[in-house]
Amino acid sequence: MRYTRENILNSERAYQVLIEISKKDEGSYSTEIAEDLDIDRTMVSEIISNLVEMNILSKGKRTKAQYYEIRFEGFAELFGDLLEDEIYGDKEDQERESIEDLLKQKAEMYEEIEDYDIAEALDRDLFAFLMIYADDYLTRVKDSTIKKMLIDDFFLGIESMEKDAEGIPAWLEFLKEIGRERLSLMENPASIVHQALIEYRELPDKIEDLNDSEE
Repeated sequence: MRYTRENILNSERAYQVLIEISKKDEGSYSTEIAEDLDIDRTMVSEIISNLVEMNILSKGKRTKAQYYEIRFEGFAELFGDLLEDEIYGDKEDQERESIEDLLKQKAEMYEEIEDYDIAEALDRDLFAFLMIYADDYLTRVKDSTIKKMLIDDFFLGIESMEKDAEGIPAWLEFLKEIGRERLSLMENPASIVHQALIEYRELPDKIEDLNDSEE
């Protein structure tokens, strides 16, 4: 299989490659990774090439082989692109503008609470936070994908956060709102069940109409 950006984001194998590299302070090289994972070296090389292109890996020291290191800044940079794809996708311009207006209103609400620029806080604080989050996640979660780490599990995590003694910063609360908006735009199980319930409630009328037509 030829790896593309989308394949890499949803590949458990690519995630395993990242874990192997994260285990060593000095990084790792493709032959070593292939042996540790018991997979073909060509496959590992192709995955690494894509991860370098996506700025998630960087070239480290070179001895007899080229070592690669994780560039945690890359995860923070990738997060914005993935979130934009999740929220806007292939929506028409009018629908995109409607979503943008809603998110702008939410941002202004949190700016009034904390009296600071949400966009600036996201650029600064979220960037640093995501680097720490990605490092911890790779250490603790053995089976996943890059997209699951940065989107699905990230938003699941912040949605379930309880307020701690120091409080949750406004920029993180704002992200919770974005996460909820994301879910409302998705064909998630809850929305499917809700639609089925609506149709179920109409069922007796449909049966009655059907019986009338048969008589």
